[in-house]
Amino acid sequence: MQVRNHCLNGLGISVARIDFAINGSVPMHIHPDATQLVIIVEGVVTVGFITPTNVYQKTLNAGDAFVFPIGLLHFAVNSGPGKAIVFSAFSSDNPNLHILTVLLFGNNLATRTIEKTALLERAQIMKLKAQFGGRG
Repeated sequence: MQVRNHCLNGLGISVARIDFAINGSVPMHIHPDATQLVIIVEGVVTVGFITPTNVYQKTLNAGDAFVFPIGLLHFAVNSGPGKAIVFSAFSSDNPNLHILTVLLFGNNLATRTIEKTALLERAQIMKLKAQFGGRG
């Protein structure tokens, strides 16, 4: 995945072009400060977001659009046979990006705490911490 992000200073919006390789994806993440609109330019992309009670998922083709509500956990996966190109617009010039796996495993949060709060086994947590640069 390659992202080119452009901030439109003072206008309260930002835009990005996302180029997906075959089988490329954007991992589970949130934008705590912006709603996100995506428009598929080329390819087939499966997108979705998660609420406390539901999963909303849709496979999009060129010309389709989808909105991720502000602050909800969401993802995008290239589900077509070739590359995909997506344009994305945010309702903020600084939407922030928090990737779930980096938040959980890329820091020094105690493994014991993650075990209790994420319901994962210690060995799996240690593998993920190694992958994402976490410790502790």
